[in-house]
Amino acid sequence: DACDTSPPAAATTLTATCDPNHQDRWTVSWTEVADDDTLSKTGRVQWYDVRRSGSHITSDNWAQADQAGTPNGVAPDGTASVTLDITASTYVRLEAVDDNANWSGLSNEVLLPYGNYDCSGGGMFAGGGGGGGAQVRGARSASLARSSGESLTNSFEENSVLDAAALDQPSEDALRMDWLAADGNGYGVRLREPGGRGASVDQVSLLAVDHPAGTVSYRIPHGTLLGTLSTATLAQDQGGQDVTGLIDGSGSSYVGDSGAVVRVQTSADSTKGPVVVESCSGGLGGSRIVVETQGAAGDWAAAGTIVPRVRFDQQVIDSVPAGPFRLRFLGPCTVRLAARLLPGTQAPTEQWCALSAAAAANGSDVREALSARDSVSAVLSGADTLSLAFAAPSQVAGTTRDLFLVVDGTPLTASMATRAKQAAEASPLPRSFALRQNQPNPFHGATAIHFDLPVGQMVRLEIFDAQGRRVRTLANRFYPAGSHVASWDQRDDGGVALRPGLCFYRIETQAFRDRKKMVILP
Repeated sequence: DACDTSPPAAATTLTATCDPNHQDRWTVSWTEVADDDTLSKTGRVQWYDVRRSGSHITSDNWAQADQAGTPNGVAPDGTASVTLDITASTYVRLEAVDDNANWSGLSNEVLLPYGNYDCSGGGMFAGGGGGGGAQVRGARSASLARSSGESLTNSFEENSVLDAAALDQPSEDALRMDWLAADGNGYGVRLREPGGRGASVDQVSLLAVDHPAGTVSYRIPHGTLLGTLSTATLAQDQGGQDVTGLIDGSGSSYVGDSGAVVRVQTSADSTKGPVVVESCSGGLGGSRIVVETQGAAGDWAAAGTIVPRVRFDQQVIDSVPAGPFRLRFLGPCTVRLAARLLPGTQAPTEQWCALSAAAAANGSDVREALSARDSVSAVLSGADTLSLAFAAPSQVAGTTRDLFLVVDGTPLTASMATRAKQAAEASPLPRSFALRQNQPNPFHGATAIHFDLPVGQMVRLEIFDAQGRRVRTLANRFYPAGSHVASWDQRDDGGVALRPGLCFYRIETQAFRDRKKMVILP
C-alpha cells in the first residue's frame, strides 16, 4: 500500500437535511468513499476535507473556502456526515484523502439555504427493506417501529410522501421504492410521522411492475409509463454557464436557489413526451421545480410542476410539448437528472401486492382500515408509525422489477391529527368483520341480528329455512363502517310467519361471508 498512487474516487452522494428543531442547522451526509476500489477490499479513506463558502465552490477557489469542521463518526448504514450551523446561505463540497496523501476530486455540491424556511419536509415518510412480513404478523409493529431519532441500517431506507398535498386535502402519491427487497414472508414497509405534523391514511397499496431490462417505469395517477431515458445533451443556467455534466445523471448535481433557471436540450425533443426530473429538497418544505416549454412566439409556459422529496427521487411530467424545456426553481433544491422518456414498445406487467398485515404503533390491527378507499382511515399523530406487510407476487422471468408504494392520505397539522385520533379512540370502529349470534335465541315473534363492519361495504343479509331455501332478504344495501343491527319479525318476503324449528341467516359483503343458526319457538 506504500506504493499506492491511485486517488480515491470523488464523492457524488452529498445530500443536506435541515433540522426541524434547530433553525438554520443542517446535516450534510454522504456515502463512505473507498480508499481505491471498494470498502471491502481497501477500506475507507483516511480523512475528509469538508469546505463551506457563501458562493459556489470550484477547483479554482477551493483554497479560499472555509473548512467546515470534523465529520461525525460513520453511521451503521455506511454514511458519514457533518453538522453545520449557518448564518447565511452556504455551499458545501468535500475532498477525500487516503493514507498515502492521494486526494480525490471535488464532490458534488450542496446548498444550505438560510432564513425562515419550512423544515418539516412534508411530514410523512415511507420506507422499508429486507422483507419482514412475518415480523409484522407475529409481533405487530414492535419489530419494525423505530423512534424518530434512530439511525437507519443498510436494510432500511425511506423517503418523504405526500409532499405535494395541501393541508387537510386528500391526495394520492406514488413513491418508487427501489431499495425494497422481499424475503420468504413478502415486503416489509413502514409509514412514519416524525412528530411535527400528522396524517390521515385511507389506503396503502404496493404495485409491482415487471418490465424488460434496460427500460425504466414511472407511476402516474392513471397508469404506468415505460421507456428509456434520453438525458440532457446541453444544459445552461440563466447566466449561460454550461451545466450539462451536473444534470445528465452522471453522478454530479446542480444546486439551484429560488429564481434559478436551467434550459435543457435532449436528443428526443422533436416529439411530445414525458420529462423526468430527479431532485431532492433536503427537507425544505415549499420548494418547487416548474417544467416550462417555449411557444412559437418565444414565450415560456408551464407544462407541469415537480415537488421534490426530502431525498433524491425521479418524478415525471407527462405529455410535455416538443422542443427544449427549462427548469425554473421556486425555492432551493438539488437536481441531478433532467431527461425525456422515450416510450417502450412492450407493455409492463403490473401486479398489486396483497396487504397481508398492518399494525399501528400501539399494536392494533389496522389492515381493514388501509385496504380500501372508504370512510375509515388510520391516523398518524405526533411521532407515530404504521408497519405493513405485503405479499410478494412471482416476478415475470427475464424482467426487472420496480416497486411503487401508493399512499392515499390527508396531511394534517399536529393538533388536527391529535383531535382525529382522540375521536377515533373515543368511538372505536370494529377492527374486523363479524356476524353475531341473534338475540334472543331461541325466540318467538322477533329477534335482532348484529354485525360489524370495519369499513363501509355493500351488505346482503338473508334468512333461509331448514331446507336451505331463501325466505327473506333483510338487507341489500350499503352500510358504513360500524356496528349494525337488523331486526327480523319471523316472516318471509310474502309476510307469512315461519313455522317453529331450525333456520339460518347469512351475511355477504365484498370481503366477508358467514352463516349462523337460530331456533324459532312455538
